[in-house]
Amino acid sequence: MMRRLGLPLGRVASGCLCLALLGAVTGCSPILDGRTGITRDVAGNLVGLAKACEGEYDGAGIYQDDDPNAQTMVHVAEWSRQNPSAALLTWTLEDEGADAWTTSEPLTASALTSGHTYVLDAFGDLQKWSADELRFTVEDLTAITADTVLVTKTDPKTGASGQAIIPRDQFPASVCTP
Repeated sequence: MMRRLGLPLGRVASGCLCLALLGAVTGCSPILDGRTGITRDVAGNLVGLAKACEGEYDGAGIYQDDDPNAQTMVHVAEWSRQNPSAALLTWTLEDEGADAWTTSEPLTASALTSGHTYVLDAFGDLQKWSADELRFTVEDLTAITADTVLVTKTDPKTGASGQAIIPRDQFPASVCTP
């Protein structure tokens, strides 16, 4: 079930509003620390991955973001952890809670539709820490397997970012390298 984020709809919306207000006053934003990715399990189910460098993550979400300049994004799914962690985190996106993750809104097969852009983000400590967001489409997901991960790749010279597909076993080592 998708809904527009509004006030005060959940911890993510409140945290984003607080950070936006804080950023407007102080120029601060969340510390970009870590990486997110999407892979598949051996049965073909979508699996989220997140790894922090210094912070710890206790939440993740997927949002529809067709217009990066818009003030709101459409909330698609959200997961939380009772115990924050900096370890490599994985969770089945279509599950209602597994491996220390819980959700009131798991990703449903009909939630992701062609023609839209989505964002996967992981965050922690009331949005103090945030992973490098992964922007993706349904079409991007067709290229990944249980052995590969869709990630954000940023060109160190230009700062331009896009997607890349890397081997799954290289994901942990790719997180905190420049």
